[in-house]
Amino acid sequence: MNKIYRSAILLFCLAIYMQNTQAQNATFTSATVRTSAASLPLATQPSREALVPQVSLRSANDAQSILRPASGLLVYNTNAALSGGSGYYYNSGTPTAPVWAKLVAPNVDEAAAAAPAEPELFPMGELSMTSNVVPTDISASGVYHKVAGGTQFTGKAYSFASSEANTLTYTGSVTKMFHISCTLAAFSAEPNQVLKAVVYKNGKPLSAGTIQTKLGDSNEVTSTAIQVMTPLSKGDSLEVRVMNLSGHSNITVTDMNLFAMGVSMGIK
Repeated sequence: MNKIYRSAILLFCLAIYMQNTQAQNATFTSATVRTSAASLPLATQPSREALVPQVSLRSANDAQSILRPASGLLVYNTNAALSGGSGYYYNSGTPTAPVWAKLVAPNVDEAAAAAPAEPELFPMGELSMTSNVVPTDISASGVYHKVAGGTQFTGKAYSFASSEANTLTYTGSVTKMFHISCTLAAFSAEPNQVLKAVVYKNGKPLSAGTIQTKLGDSNEVTSTAIQVMTPLSKGDSLEVRVMNLSGHSNITVTDMNLFAMGVSMGIK
């Protein structure tokens, strides 16, 4: 008799527990929802998988197929005629005013746009001249002439190119401020010639970086350097030019290095 009494109490408590549990969850109509024993909670059934409830949604605001669905409730819609088609939907609205939104995986372009951009490298370009014997023809005193002789473009440049000797061209798409540096060594057959040198940008001198030096004795090599700052936009080109302030004697630049490096992330 005691066993029967205890069993009755146990069944009564179990019924109360199940009733309370059902009251806390959304109610699915039997006509639209298929359940499965495999959908038991994973916490109490570690050997089973979770199954998302399947329902045939009638519209994006369907409040009949599932009565008072909780906000964020996830279901699998089997109605392919729905505007979004079949698939996983969640209630982005409220229990009294549900809004069924479909979970959609981002396409490749969206995923790429969301991915963090790679850090932008500072653009730099360099060309050099070594042991040059080709003189720069000084056709007129007091006039700049492009340094003659072959130059070598470094293979480690970034956002720069060189299509001809003594020409460095910026190929980057963003306008930036650049530090331009040039070192050169030169001589003249005539003694005491005054050399003037400057970096040209798009055919115009960057006057702030003009240098002037006396070459000294005949064929005596003298070194000097140019430092200047300037903004560069895509397609802007740089070249080195020299001038003889003393006369028409040719000047031979034996060694030269022209280097440009971006020092800002962009100019608006």
